[in-house]
Amino acid sequence: MESDDEVIPLGGVRNPPPRPGLTPPQALNLYISHAFSTWNARGYEFAAVYPLHGCRVPGHTGGGGVANLLAGDTPETATARFALPRNDILKGITFAIAVAFGIIERLSASGNLISMERDWVVTVAGPVGHPYDLTNLNAVMRRIDLVCKLISPILISIVISATDSVRIGVLYTGLGSLVSIPIELLSAKRVWNSSPVLRTPKPVPVHEAEQQPVTVSAERGVSIASWLRGPRQYFQGLEMYFSTSVWMPSVALAMLHFNMLTWRATFITYLINIGYSLTTITVARGIGSLFEISSTIITPRGIVYLGKTGRHRLASGDNPGDESNISLMHEESQQEDVTEDGQTVVGLQRLGLWGMSSQLLNTIPVVLALWVISPNRDESPPALFPRLTDGLSVGWSFVLFSFLAFSRLGVWIFDLTTQQLTQTLVHKTQRSSFAGVENSVVNVFEVLGAGAAIAFPRVEQYRWLALASLVSVLLSWCLYAWWVRAQRGHLVHWEKLGAGL
Repeated sequence: MESDDEVIPLGGVRNPPPRPGLTPPQALNLYISHAFSTWNARGYEFAAVYPLHGCRVPGHTGGGGVANLLAGDTPETATARFALPRNDILKGITFAIAVAFGIIERLSASGNLISMERDWVVTVAGPVGHPYDLTNLNAVMRRIDLVCKLISPILISIVISATDSVRIGVLYTGLGSLVSIPIELLSAKRVWNSSPVLRTPKPVPVHEAEQQPVTVSAERGVSIASWLRGPRQYFQGLEMYFSTSVWMPSVALAMLHFNMLTWRATFITYLINIGYSLTTITVARGIGSLFEISSTIITPRGIVYLGKTGRHRLASGDNPGDESNISLMHEESQQEDVTEDGQTVVGLQRLGLWGMSSQLLNTIPVVLALWVISPNRDESPPALFPRLTDGLSVGWSFVLFSFLAFSRLGVWIFDLTTQQLTQTLVHKTQRSSFAGVENSVVNVFEVLGAGAAIAFPRVEQYRWLALASLVSVLLSWCLYAWWVRAQRGHLVHWEKLGAGL
């Protein structure tokens, strides 16, 4: 896909150096930098909500009391470990400062993640088949993120539980950031200094590179225009986002962030309120994390396997509108590289559909189990699905947690394939802008999910949130399936199912 605007690189360099791919030392430094960054981000996500540990209201699914539960206490037995100032004005100022720094932290973390995933990784990735090609780099980077997501909060909770002090936990998080940031920056700088292709000036649209001289009489007009530039650029970003060929997969992935059948605070609090023990939840969450991490091992192999028909499709030219005919990153690639790129796109499309289908099929039993298990205080249990009055049904609990774990495998396979599609089928001059708008769309669905949880706060209402989550997954599947069919002309080779792919 090419940009409508002619592009020129800053500094006048038009031909970037060849792309040999990363060396093992460069890859190691990249992984180290990403590991420390995600470790801090995941730890902060947990530590930031821990002081709210006494805010959970029995019978509600608000997640304020989840942090202490992971550390081994309940709101009813936990002591007041974090004292707030008595003066209301001072309390408000302190809270405002904390929120402001929290916003800065999240913006910085998002900016760093976008720069790494949508710029650095795509730029330094080797050609298809290289040990550090884009597929393998994405898988390792996501594996690092998921491992940090699992372990970092656990260590913080262990520190807080062992010291019996939230202050020590906060201090541990802050000191950890101070120690790791220099290592993160040093590792990133080593990758930058050792990669000529990364240091090559980035191309920009010609209308952005050209700057007309501004006269004194026009300064006031320029000042007014500068105030309008932000909103105008935002809407231009939206226009660019929906003009790309991959906005449908991107929106489909963003819609999954509405799903409340994930290991977020609201869901954990709900499980606790209906009678599940902390040990059961911890074990189930750990198993789910293993499934999530396994997706980073399955995805690279699945892309290669499901993309093996790409050579035939490229040679036959049955579908000239197929995105698989586009060279992903090597704009001046030889025909062999174009063929390999086409196979990769076919593999991404097919594996993404399988992952999304797995997510949908495994979510159905999860929702059914929640409807059976969930307490219903307004009406008697239906005769078709009787519930045990003296405890939770072991069978339905097994259905709930096992299918929930399998659903996490599917969603992360879909996440990885969609990420690579948006990395490679969006022009290099638009990648960062596309990623920024995509992040905004994700936040919209996260806010909608949070709003739904606020609108339906009672435990007996959570089954409706589960049903809404299933609907969001179904709509996401429909949107992605529509896009795949438009690109490939079909969804499944039904005639090949019996003989194997």
